[in-house]
Amino acid sequence: MINRQLPKTIDPFKFAQSRLFLKGELALGKMQRLQEACQVEELEGLVEVELKGFVEQGIEVIKAEFKSILPLTCQRCLQPFDLKIETSVTLGLLKNETLVEELPASYEALIVTDELIDLSSLVEDELLLCIPTIGIHPQVACKIKANSWQFGEQNLNSEETTRKPFAKLANLKKSIE
Repeated sequence: MINRQLPKTIDPFKFAQSRLFLKGELALGKMQRLQEACQVEELEGLVEVELKGFVEQGIEVIKAEFKSILPLTCQRCLQPFDLKIETSVTLGLLKNETLVEELPASYEALIVTDELIDLSSLVEDELLLCIPTIGIHPQVACKIKANSWQFGEQNLNSEETTRKPFAKLANLKKSIE
């Protein structure tokens, strides 16, 4: 089933067992945690979502793909930039945490405690994982170049750098004697 508008919730186990397919868009503006992570007053735009359900090796699985552009602030030059996100995740559906150890390494565990899951929250969680800890422009696009960074005052020709650290103590000792 291809929808532009996605449902608010899905039953993940039925979705996988029925081998359903969903494709559509969700508004970024409704994702409060994502808005806070992007540090913007109002988050605009859409995220494209594709979900495919299937059963593999006796495990209900949802393969999800997400595409979006998120507004971030470069932590190097403090100017806004757009982060293009294209990611996919294969979720192995589990009813409780005790089964996580049995899940193959190629799957991310999704522990489903309720019959339905909120699709917007699932998408928001995955987008949050895509945001870098320190967002910066690509080096060529940033106004501040890496070789221009300087921390503190650095005057290598100064008398301060050639002086011995205890020279003043030696002078003090001489004056006392």
